[in-house]
Amino acid sequence: MTTASPIARPISNSRMCKKVSYNKRISRISFVYPFVSVCEPEQRGNMVWCSDSLIIGSARQYERVRHLAPTPHTHRINFSLIPRFATYANNSKLPLSRVRVHDAHLHALEHLIRSGSTCAFVFEDDVVMASNTTHTDLHRLMTQLPADWSYVNMGRCYAKCAEEECFAPGLLRRDKSLCRHAYAISTDTARDLLQYTRSLFYPGDITWSRFLATNRPNTTFSTTTSWYTQDRAAYTSRNGRRDPLNTCERASRAPSRVCARH
Repeated sequence: MTTASPIARPISNSRMCKKVSYNKRISRISFVYPFVSVCEPEQRGNMVWCSDSLIIGSARQYERVRHLAPTPHTHRINFSLIPRFATYANNSKLPLSRVRVHDAHLHALEHLIRSGSTCAFVFEDDVVMASNTTHTDLHRLMTQLPADWSYVNMGRCYAKCAEEECFAPGLLRRDKSLCRHAYAISTDTARDLLQYTRSLFYPGDITWSRFLATNRPNTTFSTTTSWYTQDRAAYTSRNGRRDPLNTCERASRAPSRVCARH
């Protein structure tokens, strides 16, 4: 498959953010949200728009999801009955389905590395587009990324919202978010994850989140609101999960309103 050359996009001045606290009163109860983000000017570099979308899953769902992808060039990553890349860590009690899902994500990383592209979008086959989102808006959002960006979670869940920082309107970092149904990743980051996260003791999204938080905390981002969600019931989750995808680790905590998408 022929791959179009990535298009470099100039970055305008955007904003970095610091944390301040505020109080919110609901009825007679007062809640304190100590980590709200306030943005200040910061100079950015250049960002490269990914030219390929990799879709993990069945051939039938591939035909559906490729129409949701933000790029015209797509490629299907199949699940292997016997994992090629992922392995169990010592004493791991993860079901084989979790290892197979992680293995498929590692296969996607290998495909990206071999393609010679600088980055790619990756989707699982139960993904659906969130309401009020467009590819044009996503492109505009990603032009705010720094030149050395590593990873963008476009459908975060169970994030540590108390620790998040607003990097620019619509983009957060240091939230240690989970879920991998929709993300963008650079090739350099793909190499590191492929090399260092093959052995699983915890589920793959937790393993990646911890690795990125430790090794690339300043260049790993999440979109403030999900651009893509999952419909696990309609499209049958590969790992058998049916739990609701809360944005924040604690369901009672709301994401920052100051770091709005628009």
